[in-house]
Amino acid sequence: MRIRAEPAVTGAAAAYVLVVGWAMASLSYDVWGALVVGPVIVLVTVPIVRRVFSGELAHLFPLAALGIPAKIAGSCLRYWVAFDAYGGASDSASYHAYAAAAAEQIRSGNASLSAAIPRGTGTVFIERLTTMVYTVFGSSKLAGFLLFAWMGYWGAVLFVRAACMAVPGLATTRYAALVFFTPTMLFWPSSIGKEAWICLCLGLASYGVALMVTRRWRLWAIVLTAAGIAGAGFGRPHFAALWAGALAVALLAGFVTGSSGRGAAGRMSTVFLLGLTVIGLLVVAAATLKYLNPSEVDEQGTPFTEQVSTIFQETERRTAAGDSSFTPVVIRGPVDWPEAVARTLTRPLLDEARDGSQMFTAIEMSLLVAWLAIGWRRLAMLPRLMARMPYLVFAVVVLVMFGLAFARIGNLGILARQRSLVTPFLLLLLCLPERAHRSTGVRVSSLGAPATSGARG
Repeated sequence: MRIRAEPAVTGAAAAYVLVVGWAMASLSYDVWGALVVGPVIVLVTVPIVRRVFSGELAHLFPLAALGIPAKIAGSCLRYWVAFDAYGGASDSASYHAYAAAAAEQIRSGNASLSAAIPRGTGTVFIERLTTMVYTVFGSSKLAGFLLFAWMGYWGAVLFVRAACMAVPGLATTRYAALVFFTPTMLFWPSSIGKEAWICLCLGLASYGVALMVTRRWRLWAIVLTAAGIAGAGFGRPHFAALWAGALAVALLAGFVTGSSGRGAAGRMSTVFLLGLTVIGLLVVAAATLKYLNPSEVDEQGTPFTEQVSTIFQETERRTAAGDSSFTPVVIRGPVDWPEAVARTLTRPLLDEARDGSQMFTAIEMSLLVAWLAIGWRRLAMLPRLMARMPYLVFAVVVLVMFGLAFARIGNLGILARQRSLVTPFLLLLLCLPERAHRSTGVRVSSLGAPATSGARG
């Protein structure tokens, strides 16, 4: 039985108006504001996503479109956990309180619009970013969650586009499904806070890297990569340092193997990009040290290695508390690196979960590890693929550096939240090509949409 479109649309619109009217009369703006923002997000996003996933990637549009309501659902769950299950004892609550007060001052004329311009790093930056959101859309907690989740969603879109462009033969359908629907990606970067913003920025940086290593739009690629890394640096400078460091290694690997371009012009452009990346890395590294260790010891001649050691010790002390604490891997030297990386990327497994909330993460990670084991042949191809595809070098280096840098974290909740930002690269290992391809990536049309893709499976 076919349903006529016009009556269905009219009925849905009438029902929506009735629901909004009831919510406005019965609920606070903290909740019913989302009923206004949510549909706007969907209406704005769908046509853009259709354009992003067009041509040979058109088969990914249904997954990306379904990812929008899935992300909204993940954001609502995150909201319930933050304000009901935890009773408001979350970073999101403090960001909301600051931004609601600041936005009210701006709307009443007691403060200038400059107070809504994001600045600073870490918590200060996210407070200002939330203030900007509230100044435009109003101080609704749930609407704020949806808008930040929207940022995280676009980060996922950019991660998918980057991989489809830079990894020929990629199982694109599988990768898109994993990135859009894996619980970690639906839950963590979906609330008012650092994760959603940083996910957007790292996705943008990764897309720029994909353009860069596949020798497309060099200037545009540099702008996108720099913007993404800088944006992530405002939230957490150490993630910006991971991306910049991995890019430097990927460019160097491409220069050595010749996969980044042959001939004098190609090699000179790679050297130029590598030089820019190293300069950027030094700037980001200095900002990271200041962010993680804000004391003035660095101005008193403290050696760099001692500063890093102090930061690691302080990180372990701060995170090794609470019901989710555990004893992290002790790194005595390079021989301990593989275990530290593996455990940081896969903890907790089923035997390490202590309660229901940890069990969900443990099930997800255990399934991922099992899938990696079953697909060992794809992993065995990884060295050969990396020799041809600098983007895979970039992704693997990010994972390794994250595994080492975050090995001192002794809290499962904190680890799972921050690991969500590198999860797209972890999922990439499940979708590797079964054999090395000669091409360096998909073709790009004049609009920038991929003109050919890898495997769909």
